[in-house]
Amino acid sequence: MAQAIKRLYKNAKLAYGPSVETGFYYDIDFGDVSISDADFEKIEAEMNKIVDEGYDVERYTMDRNEAIKFFKDKNEDYKILLIEDLPDSEQVYFAKQGEFVDLCSGPHLTNIKSLKSCFKILSVAGAYWRGDQNNKMLTRLYGTAFATPQELEEYLTLYEEAKKRDHRKLGKELDLFMLSDYGPGFPFFLPHGMILKNTLMDH
Repeated sequence: MAQAIKRLYKNAKLAYGPSVETGFYYDIDFGDVSISDADFEKIEAEMNKIVDEGYDVERYTMDRNEAIKFFKDKNEDYKILLIEDLPDSEQVYFAKQGEFVDLCSGPHLTNIKSLKSCFKILSVAGAYWRGDQNNKMLTRLYGTAFATPQELEEYLTLYEEAKKRDHRKLGKELDLFMLSDYGPGFPFFLPHGMILKNTLMDH
């Protein structure tokens, strides 16, 4: 996904992109460009194009100063900060596929050919760099990937069903609670919500 984004958005700067329990995400500084779910299809198409190019994944290490210079030449400020956070004695691990190089300790596939149509970008959100609201707001793209397209489809079906049961959606539809500017992030129970709450407490 990061490789596709660097191809499509030349000025994008990559920050941090770990795997998580349900897939992966990547925090990216798109500068003045705003990303929405309308852009997912374009990014996924480029991802599949990269898969068709069939790159081997190469893993290697670099000397710390050499790694910093490498990313300085590419204008990747966040990568330099990540390297500077590492202990002096720690190796700097890289992964390379085609023209794309990123920090990553792995593990990795040896080749990306098997990934055709096995991934999906799920959502976009804002995230402060390093979780600090005093830092710049980045764009966080969430995605998931599976070994086969069939497994991906099964997961996406469950994912869509779960969204229908999201408490924020149901709370609004059933008039259970509301949110107000007087208490951002604090739900105020409405009459139906109080009935449900009291019934549960009585039980």
